[in-house]
Amino acid sequence: MSPMNEHGYPREIVEEIASFRKQLIDLISALPDPGVDEDGSPKPYTNLRKRLWGATRQLDELLDAALSSCLGDLTQNDPATQERLYALVVERCFTRHALADEGDIEFSAFTPEECELRIVFMYGRWMAT
Repeated sequence: MSPMNEHGYPREIVEEIASFRKQLIDLISALPDPGVDEDGSPKPYTNLRKRLWGATRQLDELLDAALSSCLGDLTQNDPATQERLYALVVERCFTRHALADEGDIEFSAFTPEECELRIVFMYGRWMAT
């Protein structure tokens, strides 16, 4: 049996949700820009793009809840907690996400390595720098 977070999701399920979410974002990115044709009708992929975007937003919420709940004891300086926090910051800040506007995708132009991302425990608090 795999470890579960407090919501009861096995780790493999959380990883599958993250993988599926990434695939949806890749599909949205590959579709032509939404909009309307000269006659005012929606372009062919506009509805598909909106539906994929909606599914991605729902998966974002589910994934955020699942990842946040498995952080562990944040009052202790623990290497395992540091690794989980690093993964969470990478997921939230360096991975493409569906934005509030339908069809818009947000992504960082830099990698965690280029930004020299560090997770440190100082004065009883965890910080991402």
